Order: sequence, then structure tokens, then C-alpha cells
Amino acid sequence: MTASPTPRRAPDVDVLSVSAAARHAGVTRATLYRWLDAGLLTPVGSSPPRIHRAELDRVIDGGRLDDRRRAESHKTRADLLDAAARILESDGLTACTVDAVAEHAGVSRGAVIYHFGDKDGMMTALADAFVAQFEADWRAELDRGTPIVDAYIAAATGGTDSLGGAVIVGASEHDGARGTIHAAVTRWYSEIAATAEENGDTDAVNRCLAADARWLLRALRVNPFPLGS
Repeated sequence: MTASPTPRRAPDVDVLSVSAAARHAGVTRATLYRWLDAGLLTPVGSSPPRIHRAELDRVIDGGRLDDRRRAESHKTRADLLDAAARILESDGLTACTVDAVAEHAGVSRGAVIYHFGDKDGMMTALADAFVAQFEADWRAELDRGTPIVDAYIAAATGGTDSLGGAVIVGASEHDGARGTIHAAVTRWYSEIAATAEENGDTDAVNRCLAADARWLLRALRVNPFPLGS
């Protein structure tokens, strides 16, 4: 007598494999594992882990995965810009290739292309980051009650040396970065000149130019007055 076949157990549609969960969330398996490591999801078992569909849906519906994606994307972009700045500062513009930046940041070449498009886009993004940092420093001085010209000088003689030096190198041969810096400096000095005229401060522009010259020398690590000279 032939034994009746054992009925196959219906798959548990409420618990997903990592691959199925990744497809369900619209992300890669690597990203889903990062979410597991971060505690966004509670795994079922460990060899391999599985995911409760209901929990995954709650996280997706609550927007937490979108927030996580944005945070990861922002960090990757920041890491890439930091890598580009370091390469520019240490090895120069020729060495700052898309592949070199990707390797330095520990990501794929595609990540650089995704965030910046090409090398020119990367140089422009560096210039944008420099402008944003300088304006934040300037704004912080204004918030302390420092007059606008003195606030500009304080910001120019403060931080951003490493990033600024990298931007100078990048802007030397890339139109996008050069255009960003040109537009920002024109805007800054228009504001300074208008304030100086309003206050009768005939030396304001020259003082700001002197501060910029000091910053430029420092960013390029040039000391016009070495010890013993």
C-alpha cells in the first residue's frame, strides 16, 4: 500500500526572507541588513534571519525607512566630499578621480556618480559645501551681535581651511566650482559694500580683502613671514 504523501506546509506569508523583505521595501539586501543591525527591524531567527511582514509594513508606513535612507544618503555624500577634499589637499587635482574618491570613502564608483554625476559635479559640490560653511560661520558671528564687517573678518579668519584649500584647487580648473565661488564672493562683497556705504566705513572692503588674503595664504599653507626671515 502506497503511503499518502505528507502535505506540504503552506509558506508563512507573514514572515519574509531577507530577499523577499528587501523586494517588499524596495531596497537592497545589504541595506536591509543595515536596518536589522540598526534595530529598525527585529529578526525572526538568525540563520538566516527573517522579517515579520507586519513589522516591516509598519516601519514603511511610518516613514522610518525613508528617514533612514535619507540619513544614509546624506552620510555617504558627506563622506565622499570629505574624501575628495583630503585627496585634493594631499595629492592634487589629477589624483582626485571618481574611482579614487570612491575607494577612499569605501563605497562603489556608482555612489559617486549617483551623488555628483562626474568630477566636475563633485568639485561644484565641494564649492557649495565651502560656501555653506562660510556663510554659517558668518551668520553665527552676526547672531552674537558682531557688526557685519567684523563678522565677515571673523568668519574669514576662522575655520574651513582644509575645505577651502581643496576648493581652491578644484575651482582652478572646473567651471562649476569657479562659478559657485564667484557668485558667492560677489554676493558677499555687495553686501559688505552696501553696509560700508551706509555706515560711512570707507575702509571696510579693504579690511575684508585683507582678511581673505590671510585666509587664502593659510588655506594654501603659505607663510610669507617664516621664522628667522
